[in-house]
Amino acid sequence: MNTLLAFLNLGTGEIVLLLFGLIVILPSLILWVVCLVDIVRSNMSGTNTLLSILLIVLFPLIGSIIYLIIRNKLKEPVQA
Repeated sequence: MNTLLAFLNLGTGEIVLLLFGLIVILPSLILWVVCLVDIVRSNMSGTNTLLSILLIVLFPLIGSIIYLIIRNKLKEPVQA
């Protein structure tokens, strides 16, 4: 393991940052993209769509979680 770290010139700080990125940032980015795709594909009114996108763009992690909680209330009922 030490030879690999020496070859890559990685110290403890860099390894911690890589693990933080893989464990925290990458899943948050995936959640953000999934929420944006869900908004674009949903049948919400224009105002609800705009407000949802603003919520997610301004507050990426918290906004995505809030959107997932309230998204069914924002969608318009489907006419049969």
